[in-house]
Amino acid sequence: MADLFDYIKWRGDIPFSVSPFCALDALILCQISYVCFDGVVPRKEERSTILADSAVDKFFSIPDVEKRSYNGVLISPRIIELFRTALKSGRFRDVRLFAYENVTETESVKQFCAVSFLIPDKSKTVFCAFRGTDDTIVGWKEDFMMAFMPVVPAQQAAVEYVDFISSCRTVRCRRMITGGHSKGGNLAVYAAAFCRDKTRRKILSAYNFDGPGFSRETLESLQFKEIAGRIFSYTPEVSVVGMLFEHTGKFEIVASSEKGLSQHDAFSWKLDGPEFLLLQDTSSSSKFFDRTMKKFLEDMNADKRRSFVDSLFNIIEASNARTLTDLKNGGFETSRAILSAIIKKTVSGSKKKQKEPEKK
Repeated sequence: MADLFDYIKWRGDIPFSVSPFCALDALILCQISYVCFDGVVPRKEERSTILADSAVDKFFSIPDVEKRSYNGVLISPRIIELFRTALKSGRFRDVRLFAYENVTETESVKQFCAVSFLIPDKSKTVFCAFRGTDDTIVGWKEDFMMAFMPVVPAQQAAVEYVDFISSCRTVRCRRMITGGHSKGGNLAVYAAAFCRDKTRRKILSAYNFDGPGFSRETLESLQFKEIAGRIFSYTPEVSVVGMLFEHTGKFEIVASSEKGLSQHDAFSWKLDGPEFLLLQDTSSSSKFFDRTMKKFLEDMNADKRRSFVDSLFNIIEASNARTLTDLKNGGFETSRAILSAIIKKTVSGSKKKQKEPEKK
């Protein structure tokens, strides 16, 4: 069955002036946003751009290219291949990349990355791609914080980012599209909703590829209601991340060549010509997870959710691992550190209960 690489084979020689930017183009650029562009794509403050074709050449000429081609245990290694194949094709080679921002802050629990693409059309359309959760423990902790915080640091950074792009004189953006895979999809939608009014008027669409939704309170805000008709969400038949919280706008189910949780990998999503191969509904396991997670969240208030997340990551951080790769490669020492943290937590909790006075 056809995938993203087949799409490039079929449409790679067709310019955007003939076949306008579509959801598959958005997903390709969202996957490319996982590439480590440090020293390749100009940062926001540099106020310059680089041609896609040149970005590929520059990336593969960097001495540490092999090291930076590894994105972590959960991110597909095929992203680098897609980056080279897509941006060397006739359809994408004249796209200009700019405003790369990549920030990881342990203290504030923030993992944020975005890169923008100026589409070679007459309308000066800019696609803002937001990276999903990377290999860092910080990134995963921030994801969990969405369960009890109305706004996490990456969401606020996404809002500031699109407002910057909207007013950036380097490209003089007239129209804007936002998108992201996994957490990046959540950021793309959040930014489209809560950016300045002037920016929001430029936004044509916001793509959420198997990313979390939002609380009911957030969806009922005036900002979300204004952007709802421009939100396009896609999730595979078996989804966990994409089923979290609530969604609004158009919601589509995509067929996948993988099974279970592996369907989160966008390279497994099936195509029907230049479009996604769509299904009528999600799987029974996705529905079960959705019901279970909603019940779990309903039974815990914000303080309990915060306590649960803090406890979980205190145990993980006791291993001194900074990434999921560190956890995977830590072996016995990592396991021992985590076990020790669990025991300390259990003993501490037990002593606390013993000291509590009996209720009369």
